[in-house]
Amino acid sequence: MKMPDLEFLKECVIESTKDDYENISTLEPEIRKWAEEERKAFSADALLHALDFLVREGRLGAFRFSNDQGCFVESSLDEVPVAELWFKSRKLH
Repeated sequence: MKMPDLEFLKECVIESTKDDYENISTLEPEIRKWAEEERKAFSADALLHALDFLVREGRLGAFRFSNDQGCFVESSLDEVPVAELWFKSRKLH
């Protein structure tokens, strides 16, 4: 198996998060399945890099649940552990 490039992982993340919020525990297995279908493999670090890149690029929102507000609030990968974040792709105009 060959390592996928960053673009492949970014496309997989956007596809997985276009209709619903996803967290790392739901994203990783789905993307791993797609990668295996393409005979590719990836590391956890590569997936985190793709998530970080997409958030910084503005194509992906990162959210955490706020108990104080009772809803999801925008966050960043620097503020809370990635395991506590939910991701949703943004519609670009």
